[in-house]
Amino acid sequence: MATLVYTLQVARARASELPRAWRLHTFMLIYCAFLGLVCVAWRRLFSVIDWQHAVMADGVLLPLLLLPAIFWHERGRFPKRDAALTLPWILVLQTLFFWLPTLSAGLRMPLRDQLYLSMDRWLGIDVAAVVSWAARHAALEAVLNYSYHWLFPTLLATAILLPPLAGQIVAAERFLLTVAISFLLGLPVFALLPAIGPWVTYGFAPTELQQRVGLSILALRHGRPPIHPGIVCFPSFHVIWCVLAAAALWPVRPLRVPATVVATLIVASTITTGWHYACDVLGGLGIAAVSLFLAESVRRGHLGNVHPG
Repeated sequence: MATLVYTLQVARARASELPRAWRLHTFMLIYCAFLGLVCVAWRRLFSVIDWQHAVMADGVLLPLLLLPAIFWHERGRFPKRDAALTLPWILVLQTLFFWLPTLSAGLRMPLRDQLYLSMDRWLGIDVAAVVSWAARHAALEAVLNYSYHWLFPTLLATAILLPPLAGQIVAAERFLLTVAISFLLGLPVFALLPAIGPWVTYGFAPTELQQRVGLSILALRHGRPPIHPGIVCFPSFHVIWCVLAAAALWPVRPLRVPATVVATLIVASTITTGWHYACDVLGGLGIAAVSLFLAESVRRGHLGNVHPG
């Protein structure tokens, strides 16, 4: 035991001697290797995720995403280079994040829609009533539907691209770390406690897209390819990632208010559109908050300060 403690102390001391950027990349390499091992462990559904084309696409995109880092490196702007180097990691994470929910369906854990319905009742929130109320206010319903389906990818893309391309290293690193940590926190939950969606238990009519999601989940549980990729119910990653995106854009003053407003609309839309249980939203907010705290602790405690350059 004493030898193990000594080894860990030496490893931590040597890690602090690594260049700042290397520490982040070492962390991300270990993180992605871990997720890769989970993919292998859950390989029963590997045949349905079309992993060959995903790897080929990443192989084409990775060199392109390295161009901003090369641009800043040649000009000696090393903090800006390090900010741009978060982009390739985001691409790798995006691929793994798409694979793992699909592969987790191969575990065939019992569907927990009734559990989430019970949690909603304990919270005193009726999703069907909220959906019905939103339907009676056509303008509001249209705004919230647009927020869920279109403003969410716009906000996320802005948070992914703007800080790295603008050389804002603190925002870029914080976003990368929070996204990685949030997925790691949510992974055991959506894998072990899967569900289809509130339309199953509340009894309201699902949209065509929601029907496709339900059919995809059932297809995966029988070893068949999905027809829609969005199969995670609890926690809501719409909520998690819109909060993290707004936090990443907070240092950009012109976008601070718009990003916060959009994130608020997206959080509300997860219930008004009938896509999530209320507990999904609360779970997402909790994971987002924990991820922000842990990411900032890692960034300050293990990455150190940014040196101008």
